[in-house]
Amino acid sequence: MTEGAKRKHGTSTETLPDWALDLLESLPPLLSTKEAAESLRVSEKTVRRRIREGLLPCVRGGRFMRIPRLALVNFMVRPQDRVAAHLRR
Repeated sequence: MTEGAKRKHGTSTETLPDWALDLLESLPPLLSTKEAAESLRVSEKTVRRRIREGLLPCVRGGRFMRIPRLALVNFMVRPQDRVAAHLRR
């Protein structure tokens, strides 16, 4: 991966697998909970639960929640972070 690709997606020095970079390119910058659920192949309720648990970052605007595409991809790529966050509670 080139420095430009890293900087473009805000991953700084971290590297992502090729499939994750392809996914980043195909997703809109902000996803609704429904779009995130479809990408993760889970229910919308599960996405909302992960947001409430602090495992999936989101941007709130009124009654709407939007998940940044990089947050969604990081959630998919780094399951060990989800486990560690769950154990801290």
